[in-house]
Amino acid sequence: MALNSASSPRLSVSSGDPSPSTPSRLSPPPIHDVQEDNETCSSSELTEQQLRQIYDDEEIERFLHLFSSYVTEIRLPSSSTESLNIPIVTGEEAARPHKPNREDSDPSRPPPLPLRQGQKRSPSETIANEYLRPLLPPVPLPTPPFTFKRFQLTSQRLYLATVPNYTAFALNMVRLALWKDHTRSTRFCLLYWILWYYDYLLPALLCRIIFGLLRRRIFPYPTAKELESRRQDTARADELGNEIQRRLADSTVGVGDVWGLFRTYRRIKKKQAAFIAKSAANQTISDESQAVSGSPLVGDENPTGLEESQSSKEDQDLKRDILHAMNEIADIHERVKNIFLWRRPSASRIYTIALVILLAAVVVLPARYLAKLTYLVTGIAFWHLVPVIAALSPSDRARLPPAFDNVPTDADYAMDLISQRVANGLDVRPKSRARPPNPSPSPTNASTSNLPVSSHVFEQEATPRSKDGLNWQKMGTHVARGKAWVEDGKRLLSTGHLALPSERDASSLRSRHPPTQVASNPVPGETVTHTYPAQHTSGPGLITLTNMTFFFTPLASLKAKLQIPLDQVAGVKKTGLVKGLSLTWTTNDDGTSEKQEKFLWTAERDDLFARLLGSSGKGRQWMRI
Repeated sequence: MALNSASSPRLSVSSGDPSPSTPSRLSPPPIHDVQEDNETCSSSELTEQQLRQIYDDEEIERFLHLFSSYVTEIRLPSSSTESLNIPIVTGEEAARPHKPNREDSDPSRPPPLPLRQGQKRSPSETIANEYLRPLLPPVPLPTPPFTFKRFQLTSQRLYLATVPNYTAFALNMVRLALWKDHTRSTRFCLLYWILWYYDYLLPALLCRIIFGLLRRRIFPYPTAKELESRRQDTARADELGNEIQRRLADSTVGVGDVWGLFRTYRRIKKKQAAFIAKSAANQTISDESQAVSGSPLVGDENPTGLEESQSSKEDQDLKRDILHAMNEIADIHERVKNIFLWRRPSASRIYTIALVILLAAVVVLPARYLAKLTYLVTGIAFWHLVPVIAALSPSDRARLPPAFDNVPTDADYAMDLISQRVANGLDVRPKSRARPPNPSPSPTNASTSNLPVSSHVFEQEATPRSKDGLNWQKMGTHVARGKAWVEDGKRLLSTGHLALPSERDASSLRSRHPPTQVASNPVPGETVTHTYPAQHTSGPGLITLTNMTFFFTPLASLKAKLQIPLDQVAGVKKTGLVKGLSLTWTTNDDGTSEKQEKFLWTAERDDLFARLLGSSGKGRQWMRI
C-alpha cells in the first residue's frame, strides 16, 4: 500500500476523527512524513487496517488525557440542577438530622418584584418574564476561580482552536492575493469573477460548506498528511503551555506586580470618573476638573484595607471573566469543528439540512428578495430581540444557552467516548505499541520518526504502571488475595469447609474473582473486578469495583464497609491535591436524599473515575461540572 500524498488511503476508526483543538500530553508515537513512510515501510509491513488501529489507539489516548485534564466532576442532570435543594451528608454525618435553613431554597428563581402603583411593564419585559424565562435551561454552575493551571490548559485549547485554522486560512489568502502561484491564482481569479457575474458567489460559498460536511460524513478518515499536521499543532500547543508555565514561574517582576500596576491604573480612573461626576452635580466642573488633572494620585498612595479588599475582589472577578471568555471562545470553535467531524450525527444532520434549505433559497430567490430578507432578520434582531434579552435579569441571562449547544465540545465527547468504552467492556487505556527506536519528542523531528512495524503494532503491555512507577493494579490484587486467604483460613478452622463466595461479600468475591483487566471481548455475564488501594476518611482500605457494585473494605476488616450499587451513584468528583475522590449516591429510590463518601487518596484515580462513569449503567447521561 503506497502512502503518497496524492493517493493516500483514508484512515478509519470508531472513535472519530482527530482534531487540532485538544491538548495531548501522553506523547503517542509520532506519525512520520509521507515521503519517508514510502521508504521505510513497505505494504507488507503496515496494512491499512493496522494504520487505522494505530490511529484509533492514539485517539483514545488523546481523549483519555483530555478526560483526565478537563473532566473533574460529573453528576446526573437531575442531581446537578437540584443539588442546592438535596441534603448531602457524609458517612460520619448520616445519623445527624438535617436542619433546614434559609439557604436551602433555590435562589436562582427569585420572585418578580411587585410593580409600584401606576407602573406598567413594557412589552419586552412581559415577553421576557412570561414566555422566555420558563423556557430557559437550568442555572449553570458558577465560573471556577482563576488558577495558573486552568490558564495554561485554556491557553492550549484556545491556541489549537484558533491559531492553526486561522493561520492556514490567512496564509492561503495571502498567497492567492500576491500571486505566489500564478496558475492557481489565475484559476481562482477567473472563478471569482464568473461567479460574481452570474450572482453565484453566495451559493458557491454555501456549496463549499456543505461539501465539507458531506466529505467528512462519506470519508470520515483523515489522511496521513492531516494526521501529521494535527500532531505538529498539538506539539506547538504543548510548547506554548510549557512556556507559559515557565515564564509565570521564573518571572522576576511577578504576576502580582503586574496586577498591582493594573489595579492602580483602574483605581485612578475610577476616582477621576467619580470626582468629575460629583463636580458636575455641584456645577463646579471647571475648578475641580483642574484639580483632578493636576494631581490625580493624591490620596492613592496608601489605600485603606477596605479599598485593597475591594480591589482584590475586582481583580479576581476580572481574571475569572477573562478565563471564562477564553473558554467560551474555545468551546464555540470546538463545537463548530465537531459539527464537521460528525461527533454527534443527529446535530450535524440538522445543520446540513438547514444549509441545504438555505442554499435552495439563495439559488431560487432573486438578489433583491435576499437583501430584503437579510434586512428583515437584522431589524427583528436589533429592534425586538435585543430589548427582550436586555429585559431579563443577569441570572436569567446567564441561563441563555451558548451557540451550537446541541453539539459537544471535545471534553464532552471525551467523556462520552470513555463512558462507551467502559460500558462495552473495553480497556480504558488502549493497547500499548512498541515505540520506534530513539523517538524524538521535538515537533521538528516528529516527521522523521518511523511508524512501528506490524509485528509490534498490537503488543499488549504486560504490567501497566502509573506515572509514579508503581503497579497499583498488581499491588491491589496481592492485597485482596492475601485478605481472601486469611478469610478462607478462618472459615476453614471454624466450619471445616470453604463456603462459596457471595455477591454481597466483597472479600469473598475478590478471592474467587481476582482483579483483572477487562478483556477486549468479555464473556457476557462474567463478573470482572478492579481493585484500587485507597484512603477513606475512616481509614485505609481497598476499593473493589464490579459490574454492578462499588465496595470499600478496610484493611483491618474482612467485610466491606461500603456497598453502593452503581445505579445509585449520582455524582463523582476529584478532590484535593493528593488524588482524592468524592462519591455521591442516593440513599432512597426517589433520589430525594443523597449521601457522600470521601476518599482522601485513591490509586489510579483517573482509571477509577472513568470506570465509574461508564459502569454506572448504560444510557445514563452524565453532566460535566
